[in-house]
Amino acid sequence: MRIARHAALAAALLIQGLIAAPAQAGLAIVLNSGEDTYSLIDTDTYKEIGKKPVGREPHHLMLTPDKRDLLIGNAVGNDLVFVNPATGDVIKRLDQIADPYQLGFTPDRKWFVTAALRLDRVDVYDAKAIGERKLTLVHRIPIKTMPSHLAFAADSRRVFVTLQDAGSAAAIDIVDGKILWQAKVGPDVAGLWLAPKGDKLLIAVMGSDHLAVVDTKDGKVLDKIVTGKGTHQLYEDKGRGLLYVTARVDNTIAAVDTTTFKVTRVYKVGPGPDCMEIFRGGKELWYTARWAKRVEVLDLESGKVIKKIPVGRSPHGIHLHPDAKTASR
Repeated sequence: MRIARHAALAAALLIQGLIAAPAQAGLAIVLNSGEDTYSLIDTDTYKEIGKKPVGREPHHLMLTPDKRDLLIGNAVGNDLVFVNPATGDVIKRLDQIADPYQLGFTPDRKWFVTAALRLDRVDVYDAKAIGERKLTLVHRIPIKTMPSHLAFAADSRRVFVTLQDAGSAAAIDIVDGKILWQAKVGPDVAGLWLAPKGDKLLIAVMGSDHLAVVDTKDGKVLDKIVTGKGTHQLYEDKGRGLLYVTARVDNTIAAVDTTTFKVTRVYKVGPGPDCMEIFRGGKELWYTARWAKRVEVLDLESGKVIKKIPVGRSPHGIHLHPDAKTASR
């Protein structure tokens, strides 16, 4: 009877929000940018187990360098939300973080950078107090138009950014807050990936069907890799030496060898594939299907979509709890 009473009390406190939900290593968090919420998914049952309001137009999310907090950027809400990645509970909200559409830390963890797509600028913050959940604005760099995605050089000095509406890419000196170069790449550019040697960028050309291979010295386009119409986002599987690339018109995901830059396989998937995460020791690829209001799970060996998980409107960023990413099933 005593155990039952304790369980009932705990349940009541949980409902009232007076205690935190228990940690769930098998938790996925998905941003529903079209309805200002995020969904919580149980990765064991492949089912949505909750949904929470977060702020206006959440698009991208990432772990802090110490992996303690999950950061969610509300692009129109102009704030940054700190969330417990194991429970999905909101911890803190930082106001006056203007239009954090895309976000990232430099490899040395000293700088936090946001691409303000709506406001046509890149903002650089001093991140030394991120453990205290604080940021200090250092540079506000105007750049047109629609800065979209980011990639950081290994020296933490440069950030590369795609300018979606301009069809261009740019390199920015983070420390000095200056634009080093800006160059045309192709129509409607989006995601990008920096090769390990630091000499080339692969940039998704969403208004066409390919990745542009770009020289990091000056932005010159060296080659292209055809991946599918509406090429949009990139995700690296370092363990297999592959880059997964979504195509939101063809509704495909291409696997590109990161050494040869050759397409090794193309998977047919659901409508509007966008952000991705590898799961279950590399057996599954989870991705948001933005046009279908769901998350889909791709079995990479068979090439089949094995699960379709309904979530909110226009799902965008996705995060899988790191304790479960490498687990087998």
